Amino acid sequence: MEVILPGIAQRLKPLRKARGLTQEAAAEKLGISDSSIRAYETGQRIPPPEVVDLMVIAYDSQLLGIQHLRASAEMAR
Repeated sequence: MEVILPGIAQRLKPLRKARGLTQEAAAEKLGISDSSIRAYETGQRIPPPEVVDLMVIAYDSQLLGIQHLRASAEMAR
């Protein structure tokens, strides 16, 4: 089981928990499934840019958006 974006994945769970959200509540707020939240938090899937935009707002973390852009650019190389 390979982690795709470890830097992003490692930040998601603490950011979500800091906002007092369960995976289910975060999924509802973001309009995605809780299995998607789990996959993003474990690094099994990369959240698409539109989901990251919503996470930046929901988790109040602009740094998350910046990290996602950098990681995506790295993967494109």
